[in-house]
Amino acid sequence: NVTKEGTSENQVSSAQLTAALEAENEHLKEQHEENIEMIQLGMALGVVHHEFNNNIISVRRGISEFRPWAERNQKLYPIYEKIRLGFDHLDGYLRIFTPLSRRLSRKQVEITGKALSSFIREVFTERCEKENIILEITENFINYKTFGFTSTIFPAFVNIIDNAIYWVIKSTVEKKVILDADNNSFIISDTGPGVQTIDMQNIFEFGFSRR
Repeated sequence: NVTKEGTSENQVSSAQLTAALEAENEHLKEQHEENIEMIQLGMALGVVHHEFNNNIISVRRGISEFRPWAERNQKLYPIYEKIRLGFDHLDGYLRIFTPLSRRLSRKQVEITGKALSSFIREVFTERCEKENIILEITENFINYKTFGFTSTIFPAFVNIIDNAIYWVIKSTVEKKVILDADNNSFIISDTGPGVQTIDMQNIFEFGFSRR
């Protein structure tokens, strides 16, 4: 009986192990497919950014040349302002692609809080003003330095701050996003509702979202 029970237990354990391995293999296959899609998306964005840069100089020059005419024509000036403001807004978001284009070098560089703060202000200042959100950047943040890939760190800040703004808008207290640093790392905090305990283990999983 002992032998039979042992054999039965071994069979159950073997079946469970096989099922677990199959599930893990399926998960890895799905993850691999997602990674391939992200790589392809990154390559497409690289092409878009390259083409945009090749044409944007002409657009900027055209807007600059349009200004003197607009300033001498009261009916024309409001149209010029709409074009300029719309383009500046779009250009600010497209600057996100600039650090991504540096990915080809795959070389770690020194990334300063000063450079990050300038980039973040370019991308988010107008949106924060529109939503009455205070974007506070401390001296500790500006003075902090780290080494890494710009293609990784810059987009990570954009994603985190974009998410922070989304939740801060729902806050009933002062709306604020704070960029700080200690001796070891950059720190991003906000006055939003915070992360639910149930989500803390999953928040950095690829594709996870409560939005």
